[in-house]
Amino acid sequence: MSFDHRHYVPCLRWKQGEYQAVLRLSGATKKMFTPLIEVPEIGWDFENEVESKTIDEHLAPFARRVVEKWGRRPCFIDLPFIRPNELMATNLHPVHFVFDELRVRKCPAIPVTGLDRDNAYQREIRDVVTRNKYGLCLRIKIEQAAKGTLKDNLASALSRLKVKPENCDLIFDLGAPNFVPLEGFSTVIQQIVDHVPPIVGG
Repeated sequence: MSFDHRHYVPCLRWKQGEYQAVLRLSGATKKMFTPLIEVPEIGWDFENEVESKTIDEHLAPFARRVVEKWGRRPCFIDLPFIRPNELMATNLHPVHFVFDELRVRKCPAIPVTGLDRDNAYQREIRDVVTRNKYGLCLRIKIEQAAKGTLKDNLASALSRLKVKPENCDLIFDLGAPNFVPLEGFSTVIQQIVDHVPPIVGG
């Protein structure tokens, strides 16, 4: 995607509080940011000690809610809480199901993956990128960004996912580190960002 440092990319766990808040925003405000929407984890039924929903029930309303609350605007979509080898009742991978549902609703959703996702997840992301042609977003943990192997890891991921560098967005995920003292933390992050290798043109 094309935007500058003034454009906001919030990470939203797509639960009721988040998507209802997005719905209430004005159109002008929505133009100022592009959300990274996470499919939340399945809830837990503590009384019966089982998950409260099947994966099919959990994912069924997701695409509809994205379009109802956010509209047909570009957004990043991530499924970080899907367990490896999780399949729908039809044997579809959840990534395949979610992005097909978004495509049917004409939502220009950009798939998100990381360097450490399992093979089945990465295959599905590659197929989504090929089908939908909206590009890819790589979500990089800050500790991964700090490694000297980052350039090679990025190149390997893009090759595997069949994505050209110019069609890839990078998001650096700080996780939940200790921000105190803030000045020292900011300095460390700036040093890491300054040494991130270019992925275009080698």
